[in-house]
Amino acid sequence: MLINFTTSGVIVLSIAVLWVGQQAISRIEALARWQIPPAVLGGLLCSAVLSLISVTAGVEFQFDLTLRATLLLVFFASVGLCAKFSDIVLGGSLLLKLALATVLLLFLQNLFAVLLTLQFDLEPIYGLMAGSISLAGGHGTAISWGEYFTQQGFAGASDLGLAYATMGLIAGGLVGGPLGQVLIRFARKRSMNKEKIEKLPKRGPLAIEMTTTGVINAVLLFAICTGFGGVLNELMSSRGLLLPGFVTAMLVGVFVGNYARSRDYQVCFGIVAVIGDVCLNLFLAMSLMTMDLVAIWAQIGQIVMVMTGQILIVVGIAVFVVFPLAGRNYNAAVCGAGFAGIGLGATPVGVANMHSVTERYGPAPQAFIVIPLIGAGLLDLTNASMIKLWLIWLGY
Repeated sequence: MLINFTTSGVIVLSIAVLWVGQQAISRIEALARWQIPPAVLGGLLCSAVLSLISVTAGVEFQFDLTLRATLLLVFFASVGLCAKFSDIVLGGSLLLKLALATVLLLFLQNLFAVLLTLQFDLEPIYGLMAGSISLAGGHGTAISWGEYFTQQGFAGASDLGLAYATMGLIAGGLVGGPLGQVLIRFARKRSMNKEKIEKLPKRGPLAIEMTTTGVINAVLLFAICTGFGGVLNELMSSRGLLLPGFVTAMLVGVFVGNYARSRDYQVCFGIVAVIGDVCLNLFLAMSLMTMDLVAIWAQIGQIVMVMTGQILIVVGIAVFVVFPLAGRNYNAAVCGAGFAGIGLGATPVGVANMHSVTERYGPAPQAFIVIPLIGAGLLDLTNASMIKLWLIWLGY
């Protein structure tokens, strides 16, 4: 029996998934305390239920995820639109430091995965698929390289990449929030001004007036960012510079948003941020609720071994490299939570982790500038170069 979820059905289901995640977190203190994103929790519960139904009742589920790519574009456009040039300049030195930490992360991810693969007497290519290609790169990078390696004769590379990208998405969402909590405690103990950290105000709902004009203006800005971002992406691709579409949408958003501020245009950036947050949560919900846990379970032994090592690597770098480089303060703790997300489950997970932390403890503007810039731009460029270097070193 086949059950097909059309685009509208996927939207309804993803909203229900978010509601379930939010209700569980609001009712279970441990989940709220450890800052698990609602989309991660709800998505995991949904995929588990659907997988159980699939196994016991022989039902197959299909999902039309056409809208998911657009949601990602809108979210990153909102990040760009809300970024002020002054904040970007503020994060300049930290951006350089975390770029170096990113290079270290990508190298160690691939080194560990390749060495472990050799222990299983497998081709090192499969190790690369269990490294930065699928984890830091996410599903898009895993699909691209998986198809390329499959064409080169490495059977199952695509399926392996998707399995690790999925597990990375789960791990990044589950690890980031608790890690942020631990780092905040470190910052509290170290701070000379303990009152500032110990009494961080819990954020209540922002009072944003959602007017029709404000929403229309925000939608117009999103259309400009995604449209011109697509054109810019095609121009760059034609010149050999391959970047994900959401990167160029964010870059256009930075210039459009700052131009609007300089001209005093009537733009409510609070509405822009809210729409972006909604799109991010829907994107994560769609990604997690459609996971094929049955296929992952078939390789669970090897996957658990690899993912345990990768989690230790990412957490180690976040704690011992990113946190000190960022200043060992509250902002550094949020950076650590975000870095864990982008290292294991790509940029959207990193941003969701930071949102979970800041919703409770207050804003961290520098972290929300640096981590998306690292994850949406520098990480993809560096990862592509790192993968090519590893292919050369391995003799492919």
